[in-house]
Amino acid sequence: MPEITSAEKNGHIRHIVTIEPDEKIMLCRCYKSEKFPICDLSHAKCEGEVGPVIVQIAASAEKKTD
Repeated sequence: MPEITSAEKNGHIRHIVTIEPDEKIMLCRCYKSEKFPICDLSHAKCEGEVGPVIVQIAASAEKKTD
Protein backbone atom coordinates (compact mmCIF):
# COMPACT_ATOMS: atom_id res chain seq x y z
CA MET A 1 0.00 0.00 0.00
CA PRO A 2 1.49 3.38 -0.93
CA GLU A 3 2.36 5.88 1.78
CA ILE A 4 0.97 9.33 0.99
CA THR A 5 2.03 12.52 2.71
CA SER A 6 1.13 16.11 1.93
CA ALA A 7 3.14 19.24 2.57
CA GLU A 8 2.89 22.90 1.68
CA LYS A 9 5.83 24.51 -0.09
CA ASN A 10 5.87 28.05 -1.43
CA GLY A 11 2.09 28.31 -1.12
CA HIS A 12 1.45 25.08 -3.04
CA ILE A 13 0.36 21.74 -1.61
CA ARG A 14 2.46 18.86 -2.83
CA HIS A 15 1.74 15.19 -2.38
CA ILE A 16 4.52 12.66 -1.84
CA VAL A 17 3.67 9.06 -2.72
CA THR A 18 6.14 6.40 -1.55
CA ILE A 19 5.83 2.92 -3.03
CA GLU A 20 7.76 -0.32 -2.69
CA PRO A 21 9.54 -2.22 -5.50
CA ASP A 22 7.06 -4.11 -7.73
CA GLU A 23 4.17 -2.03 -6.39
CA LYS A 24 1.97 -0.33 -9.01
CA ILE A 25 -0.23 2.71 -8.45
CA MET A 26 -2.43 4.94 -10.60
CA LEU A 27 -2.09 8.69 -10.08
CA CYS A 28 -5.02 10.99 -10.82
CA ARG A 29 -4.69 13.59 -13.60
CA CYS A 30 -8.31 14.78 -13.74
CA TYR A 31 -8.36 16.21 -10.18
CA LYS A 32 -11.80 14.61 -9.59
CA SER A 33 -10.64 11.65 -7.49
CA GLU A 34 -11.92 11.55 -3.92
CA LYS A 35 -8.69 9.70 -3.05
CA PHE A 36 -6.43 12.30 -4.76
CA PRO A 37 -3.57 11.90 -5.66
CA ILE A 38 -4.53 8.24 -6.11
CA CYS A 39 -6.89 7.57 -9.05
CA ASP A 40 -10.34 6.20 -8.15
CA LEU A 41 -11.46 6.06 -11.82
CA SER A 42 -13.49 9.29 -11.51
CA HIS A 43 -12.03 10.37 -14.85
CA ALA A 44 -14.57 8.07 -16.52
CA LYS A 45 -17.19 10.75 -15.73
CA CYS A 46 -15.10 13.56 -17.30
CA GLU A 47 -15.22 14.75 -20.87
CA GLY A 48 -12.10 14.16 -22.91
CA GLU A 49 -9.51 11.47 -22.88
CA VAL A 50 -7.88 12.04 -19.50
CA GLY A 51 -6.72 8.92 -17.73
CA PRO A 52 -4.39 8.12 -14.84
CA VAL A 53 -0.63 7.99 -14.79
CA ILE A 54 0.40 4.44 -13.94
CA VAL A 55 3.62 4.19 -11.95
CA GLN A 56 5.47 0.98 -11.12
CA ILE A 57 8.86 0.61 -9.51
CA ALA A 58 10.74 -2.35 -10.94
CA ALA A 59 12.25 -4.80 -8.48
CA SER A 60 15.93 -4.14 -8.03
CA ALA A 61 18.20 -6.92 -9.21
CA GLU A 62 20.16 -8.59 -6.45
CA LYS A 63 23.91 -8.27 -6.72
CA LYS A 64 25.67 -11.52 -7.52
CA THR A 65 28.70 -12.43 -5.46
CA ASP A 66 31.27 -14.82 -6.83
